Amino acid sequence: MSLISVEQKDSIIRRINNVDTCSDLKEIKTEIDEFTQSVIQTATDKLQELTPLLSLLEVPTSPDEVVDWVKSFIENYLTKTLSPALKLQIEIPVTVAYIVEIGDAFIDKASEIGSCTLDVVDGG
Repeated sequence: MSLISVEQKDSIIRRINNVDTCSDLKEIKTEIDEFTQSVIQTATDKLQELTPLLSLLEVPTSPDEVVDWVKSFIENYLTKTLSPALKLQIEIPVTVAYIVEIGDAFIDKASEIGSCTLDVVDGG
């Protein structure tokens, strides 16, 4: 699972491997940098939306009736509502690994082309 599919990653790497000039490689790199920044921003936005709700999964220990109601609310509503946050926790490391693999493909191709320097994009 990832925010970047295996097919997208493989397609990007194929595109990188099929270029013959530094200018073409730089053009693809600019496009992919924008794409990966968009993916990172999407993940960040999703986490910011869902993080405050995660604290609601803690069951309060107030009066018995309230505890039962809150427990039911958490089990039947909040858990299902927050499952995208749990999925995202799995997707982010895989996405990072794909981005690293794409970066390695850029480095390898630039080295293969020779005399090709690529700019590094600050992910922060």
